[in-house]
Amino acid sequence: MAHFSAMGAILAERRSRNMFPRPLHIASSIHESDDANLAE
Repeated sequence: MAHFSAMGAILAERRSRNMFPRPLHIASSIHESDDANLAE
């Protein structure tokens, strides 16, 4: 169930980036943690 929350966070990040830019390292850290969860 946790990986669904991570996916939701990524989608929310993409939507918010359309409205205002965010530091890239925030998005990349979310993506990396999601990949780590899927790898486990």
